[in-house]
Amino acid sequence: MTPGAARPRRPGGGKGFPSPHPGAAAAGHGPDLHLKILALHDLGAERETQATVRFGPSLEELIAAGWLTRLHGALGPVIAPGRAARRQLKLPGHPLSTATATDRVAWREALLMAVSKGFSLGPSYRTHQRVIDAQGQQHALYLRISSGLPTGAAIAGICEAHRTDLRARYLHGIILYTLNERLLRKIQHGRPYLTIWEAVDLPDPHHPVRLSTATPR
Repeated sequence: MTPGAARPRRPGGGKGFPSPHPGAAAAGHGPDLHLKILALHDLGAERETQATVRFGPSLEELIAAGWLTRLHGALGPVIAPGRAARRQLKLPGHPLSTATATDRVAWREALLMAVSKGFSLGPSYRTHQRVIDAQGQQHALYLRISSGLPTGAAIAGICEAHRTDLRARYLHGIILYTLNERLLRKIQHGRPYLTIWEAVDLPDPHHPVRLSTATPR
């Protein structure tokens, strides 16, 4: 090297070389990218199929640069804002765990399924969401996704918690949104008020249904 010549910079960073700025991956996207990430932050997370629609061919680049993160849970890969996005956009709160991100996605899809079946949304409780059918009857909607298939004892506990309301017909039924309806059919025997909905992919990231941060567990 010629004395006094500038030392070349290595593109990948490393000792003695500055690392690429996280904003480099966002170059060329402009404020539109920020709006998309803010919208994703409002949702918490979304399935990778939905994120591909939202971010297009830049998805992998944004994940590599830390603007987005891919989390692998019970529903498969879901996408949430990454650390670089949280830092650059000053997003409130903490990064979501895989379980929480998965349940955010699943809970939104459970509500979308309820609406698609003609239910309207009722009051939200700590453990479940009430949904109201076309006849005005209330159902308790439960989510069991990130924790895996519920045991028979767990389902019995849910049913027992609502026994009084079911007998008084204040509550018409219990709906369980979970991973595999077929494996839980035996549990439905003797419980005509119990309905199992199986988790499916509803690829519409712009549906008007929104979740509160207090996702029922």
